[in-house]
Amino acid sequence: MSRLYTEADVFCDESGSVWVGKVFTVAGFEKWLAEQKLTRRLLYVVDHHTWSPADEPSSPLSFCNRVQGIGTNYYWKKKSDGGRGWTWGYMPQLWLAVIKGEPYVTVGTHPSWAAPQCTHFNKEGLGIETWWNGDRERWTHPIHYGLWRIHKALEAWAGIPLTRAVTGPTNTNMPSGKKGWLFHRDARDSNKSCPGWKNDHDDLLSAWREYEKEDDVTPDEVRKIIREEMEIVWSDTVDRDQAYLVEQEIISAPRAKGKAASVSYVDSLLARVLKKAVGETPDPR
Repeated sequence: MSRLYTEADVFCDESGSVWVGKVFTVAGFEKWLAEQKLTRRLLYVVDHHTWSPADEPSSPLSFCNRVQGIGTNYYWKKKSDGGRGWTWGYMPQLWLAVIKGEPYVTVGTHPSWAAPQCTHFNKEGLGIETWWNGDRERWTHPIHYGLWRIHKALEAWAGIPLTRAVTGPTNTNMPSGKKGWLFHRDARDSNKSCPGWKNDHDDLLSAWREYEKEDDVTPDEVRKIIREEMEIVWSDTVDRDQAYLVEQEIISAPRAKGKAASVSYVDSLLARVLKKAVGETPDPR
């Protein structure tokens, strides 16, 4: 029976099977992938969008079931019936959807198996289908973050860096032999906008650079910065903020003076901590 897999689960190698059909939290996917054998030459990660469907799945299990439904009703359906006519189990390997603000990963075809997903880049490539219409809207922060986690996991697993494999104009690029990632539309003969004209390479790389900075900060560094920055400030805003928190049933009663800081102060403190943690100059208090 289908279920959501997390980092609490114990995984084994499934590379002997072409079809996986499981849905994971991002951390669960990272742990699962680390247990898989890489049984082919893998050089490229190709980023796609579904275009349609693009509505948010109701749950992780619904997401997984809908991916399999796309296989049944499109990829594996006979060409004479309007499908692609691919062999059962073959489809883009990884699927990303954001559900209630959290990214989830469904694995279709096992990453160790080549599958149709991008002309000229199938044999040595792997596809990530983001559940989104990138011609209508650019990718959101949770999508950027989910893609970063997936790409980082693939970097650890297959040595594919978060750098572009090809840089030629749209619809012109052939495999370069250089490990990296590309958009579907970068490939020659793609004739697509995929992953959508609202998304561009620099936007994605910029988001990833920010995550890399945050990822470099250790818990001990954060604790040290907080000790240096921390102070409890009592002001009129505390009374106002606490009244709001009680009204929203976030806290049951106002805290005693000396044990509370205003929401605005905590917000600005966290901003200063994060900026200092990534090497930027904090804003003046």
